[in-house]
Amino acid sequence: MQLVSKLNNADSEPNTHIEEIPLRPCWQQLIEGLPELGPVKLQAENEHVSFSFLCEPWQVRFNGNDSAIVFGNDVQIAISLSKLHKATAKRNNDIWQQGHCVCISSCKHKALCRIIPGDSSDWFSYYNLVTGLLALDQQSSTPVLSTVGTDNKTLLNHARRYGFNELANHISDIAESLADAHENSKAQAIDISLLGPFLETLCDQNHAIKITLANQAGVFSNTQSFYGLQHKGSTLRLKNSANQLHIDLSNIFTVWVINKVSQFSQIRLCNANGEVVLILEDASEHGYSPNGLWATLIRALTD
Repeated sequence: MQLVSKLNNADSEPNTHIEEIPLRPCWQQLIEGLPELGPVKLQAENEHVSFSFLCEPWQVRFNGNDSAIVFGNDVQIAISLSKLHKATAKRNNDIWQQGHCVCISSCKHKALCRIIPGDSSDWFSYYNLVTGLLALDQQSSTPVLSTVGTDNKTLLNHARRYGFNELANHISDIAESLADAHENSKAQAIDISLLGPFLETLCDQNHAIKITLANQAGVFSNTQSFYGLQHKGSTLRLKNSANQLHIDLSNIFTVWVINKVSQFSQIRLCNANGEVVLILEDASEHGYSPNGLWATLIRALTD
């Protein structure tokens, strides 16, 4: 196979070397191939937060050439296709089936999402997918940029059209301004320094958290229970055996507790422009067994 011969020729250099190969920006072909890969790790990023999690996408829905929704085992993703810029395949030339990933980026941020196969992934399907997207020449790998960006309203309508109501709610929350949040619910700013102890308590109790990350191209939502938290400098690192959440507090401008009319509460992290970059919610509001810990901690934050 072309990919195997191109990706698996070991370098003459003995040191580990990561090779980066341009792929054609055929977004529908790439996203349609995700369910064939089986379990993979997704790493979603913005300028402030990195969230990597294991998931198994099994359903993809497109809204023409505008947007895509990926739904699977504990994962919901909405992607604005017109915001995507380029795709590359990376691999470690010295170690078989390690260091592989497909990286999708925008023109303003080095990476929006990485698709990382693992031991349980279907490697034959991964090779087939990447082989079919290999850029045969420099011209074919040149990204085609849309002149019209897709806004959150398009993603919201797409999610509602296919009945992904929970994802639609998250998209709506991402798009909601703080003024609207004040008008539609009870919003209260909290000291950023309290976020670390709040998350540490949840980790100590292995409490499940619904995490929604937003970046220039999409919204990524997944539920995780973390058992460890490291606070080094301005960075919070939450982890479990396979997944991680990194938050750079130096780039977080405000942290808000949003109490919905239904008594449902969430924490929103915003940048200096007032844009929501991360939402944290009690997973018991999304089907997990409630234990009251989240509500207790929220009261402690806001009293």
